[in-house]
Amino acid sequence: MDAFKQCGQDGQIEITSGDYTIAKTAFRIGGDNFTIQGHGEAFFFGNGQKWYDQNRNNGNQAGRPISFTLWNAKNVWIDGITWRQPQFW
Repeated sequence: MDAFKQCGQDGQIEITSGDYTIAKTAFRIGGDNFTIQGHGEAFFFGNGQKWYDQNRNNGNQAGRPISFTLWNAKNVWIDGITWRQPQFW
């Protein structure tokens, strides 16, 4: 989160290989003319099975997280990322 605060405006952030847990919030990224590259190695595991089971045969549940949202974004390229079991869509 510190990297996004310090470099998120007209900067570049490189997240090195490793396991990271986003336990506080999901990603919401916006802006113009940016790229997110996973280089075929990035993997988001949303642990969605808990949400699937809880919402089976029901409508959406308030507060159900969305793993990654492009918010007010223009001219964005995302490549090389695998998503598995997102909590929502």
